[in-house]
Amino acid sequence: MSLTDYVRDLTIADEKLEINTELMSSEKKFTETYKDQVFITWYKSGKPGHRRLLRMLDADDNGRRPSEQTIILWLKDFRDRGAALDDEVHFQLSQHLVAEKVEMLKRHADIAAKMQNKAIEYLETVGLDSGASAVRLLIESVRIERESLGVPQVIDKINKMSDQDLMNEFKKIVSRTPMEILPND
Repeated sequence: MSLTDYVRDLTIADEKLEINTELMSSEKKFTETYKDQVFITWYKSGKPGHRRLLRMLDADDNGRRPSEQTIILWLKDFRDRGAALDDEVHFQLSQHLVAEKVEMLKRHADIAAKMQNKAIEYLETVGLDSGASAVRLLIESVRIERESLGVPQVIDKINKMSDQDLMNEFKKIVSRTPMEILPND
């Protein structure tokens, strides 16, 4: 390597270092509030890439917009924050769906109880001779009630258990499960 090439490489390295230092100092110029606003825009917009995000952003209070490199740096943090929010969304959605299902099964149980009452009322009024449909209604309503009442109670019980209680219950189930150790071939 010639001396000229060596000096040129050092100059390029110095320029890159200067650009990176400038980038780091320009990143500090933006407030956390502005960075949070950028994160919210990114998250609510479906987590776009840095170029698309840049086109969506307004300037900060000082009229500045972040550089492409600054956005790339911020996106590393944004992805972690976004994943945590996604986990929370999934958790809350699951809780909501479970609650809706419990309510639906309770309604089924209420309908089944009303069906039973109608069937019993018919059988008491008319008797057993001509009430095949009333008997079927009674049998079906008992089946529906049994199925509907059992499931919501189990789901409610599981939802009210702490993580430790769930782990203990899991350990009980696993410890009761027969295991067979197979030889390694």
